[in-house]
Amino acid sequence: MTIGGKGRHPGRQHLLQLAAKVDLPEAWARQTIERIAVVAGTLAAHAKGAGIKPATLAAVRNSIEANRKRMA
Repeated sequence: MTIGGKGRHPGRQHLLQLAAKVDLPEAWARQTIERIAVVAGTLAAHAKGAGIKPATLAAVRNSIEANRKRMA
């Protein structure tokens, strides 16, 4: 599946294009993208005590942060 022509690494603009294509209000799409980016940034706090291996947590956190940067 592609989002705005980007298969693996869509950014904020690609998501906003998709939202426009399906007639979602731009303000709602922007707020939703921001809300998800903020929540995704709280992974480390929620993962404490969950028994996740440090290497696994680091890999997931790195992927999340790369995605959050694309949403900036």
